[in-house]
Amino acid sequence: MQLTVLGMHRSGTSVLARLLNMMGVYFGPEGAGTGANAENPKGFWERRDVRDLNDALLHAAGCDWDRLSGFSIDRIPEAELAAFDRQASALLLEMDAHRPWFIKEPRLCVLLPCWRRHFELPVAVHIVRHPLEVAASLAGRNRMATEVGLALWELYVRSALAASMDMPSIVVSHQRLMVDPVAETQGLFERLQALQIPALRMPTAREITAFIDPALYRARLPSVESSIGERERALYSAILDRPFDPALGRAPLPEQALAALADYESQLPPLIAPPPEQPGFDIATATPRGLFVEMGRLRERSQAMERQLTRLREREQNLAENDKQARRECVELQQRLEALEQALQAAADTERSLRVAIADRDLQIDRGVRAHRETRRIAEERSGEIAELTRLLLKAEREEQQLRKSLEACEREVATLSGDVVSIRAQAEEMQAALRRRIAEEARLRIQSAEEMQAALRRQMAEAARREDKSAVELYRCRSESARLREDLRLLNSYLLVRVVQWFARGWRRLRGKPVSRLAAEVADLRRSELFDADWYLQTYRDVSQDAADPAEHYLLHGAAEGRNPGPLFDTRFYLKTHADVRESGANPLLHFVRYGKREGRKVQGVGTTADGGRA
Repeated sequence: MQLTVLGMHRSGTSVLARLLNMMGVYFGPEGAGTGANAENPKGFWERRDVRDLNDALLHAAGCDWDRLSGFSIDRIPEAELAAFDRQASALLLEMDAHRPWFIKEPRLCVLLPCWRRHFELPVAVHIVRHPLEVAASLAGRNRMATEVGLALWELYVRSALAASMDMPSIVVSHQRLMVDPVAETQGLFERLQALQIPALRMPTAREITAFIDPALYRARLPSVESSIGERERALYSAILDRPFDPALGRAPLPEQALAALADYESQLPPLIAPPPEQPGFDIATATPRGLFVEMGRLRERSQAMERQLTRLREREQNLAENDKQARRECVELQQRLEALEQALQAAADTERSLRVAIADRDLQIDRGVRAHRETRRIAEERSGEIAELTRLLLKAEREEQQLRKSLEACEREVATLSGDVVSIRAQAEEMQAALRRRIAEEARLRIQSAEEMQAALRRQMAEAARREDKSAVELYRCRSESARLREDLRLLNSYLLVRVVQWFARGWRRLRGKPVSRLAAEVADLRRSELFDADWYLQTYRDVSQDAADPAEHYLLHGAAEGRNPGPLFDTRFYLKTHADVRESGANPLLHFVRYGKREGRKVQGVGTTADGGRA
């Protein structure tokens, strides 16, 4: 972005330029500014090269900052415009390397059309001061009449508005900036951000108040509002409206304002003073009237020379101030150079540290690569284990199918038994029906409970619009309860099947005098083990006692797979984790210990116990 500060002389353009610089907008290299003087002790914040180019354009048209009644861009010679274009293009090309940047110089109000040809993304930042305050300040500095100051203010303001009509524009009030600098600066910062100007920062209140000194707000004229013309008052008020209308600059300068400027300019000396003596004038032969006219001309020349001498003295004072500023800058540069050398030394130390850190990092990367390779190797080994487990699982499924076939054969054999078997089957059916009714009733009650919980959850979810965190917890609880109910229903169905098979097995054992199935033998082995404690199992796992399940059968069919312990002296998880062959075979851990592990001296707990349950 390319920012242009626009405002009449004595309107606070320097303060606005410094605030932009505080926000991070680029101004120029060291020494590019005009420095400070008694007229503006905080600095003008305008570049010398911009000021020189503007003066050259005005002087080429026979005008100056206060001689603008007949100014027009068309009055500038083509050669001067071409020279200006070359120099302005080079200057702005250098500044474009530091976007966003700004230029500030009051003459830009009337010369902005010449600069606009070199802008790509221009933004106009206007600062407007009350016209009477501007006129009073010019009267104190340049001994300018109030009506002339008002006319110049209107000319500058309308020219700036007309030139920036098609540009994004921001208006800052000088009065608000001086009375409440922090708030007005905040508003300026927000409007700049709205234009998407990058890399800006809001200065702190301490920085703003340290720069803007209310004591320098000298020309305050709030009590003479009535002496200002209606035209100037309306223009001032309209500009400060937000959003303001840039079309205000289309109106031409009134005749009375042009007349006041022309009358003022007629009393000024020419821009280039005439030679001290006019050829052909002879004082010896001159008439008294000629002498009188010549004395008047000499007096005018003397006054012009005095004014030029005053300007030269002011320029000399400015140069002296600039020289002091340059000396201070030299000292500061020397200090910066020393600081830079220290920073370079610190950077060298940092570079050495970074090289050591990089070497350590490379070593860590090498270690990480080796660890990754080792991980891949372990993963490949685990994939083989997974394939073996899959094979064992398929084998177990085939065995399960064979067991089912055996069970079907047993059922067919039982169907051929005598009337006792029929009676047993009838009793089994009655028990099965009773169990089913019981299971159905319990399932109904649990489902009803779940539905009630779900209804409560729905009510809580309706309230969740206001308290979302609690509803998430309740939803989780409801889902957990539903899952538990489904698991309980599955366990009950499994239990029913086991109880029916057990009942058939017991009947078959009574009839034939031998075990019906492998399950009964395994359950019998578990019950005979001193490490299986049925009472402890039912007290520890309340869901087993609530379902009226046989503890030995439950541990054999479900408990071991769920990580439950058959008694206080046997740790299921420890046994499976310690003995990988048992884990891979899929055998029940306690049953394996009873049949094989006890003889092999395998451990059943991690610390402080032996395989037979005694203390070590």
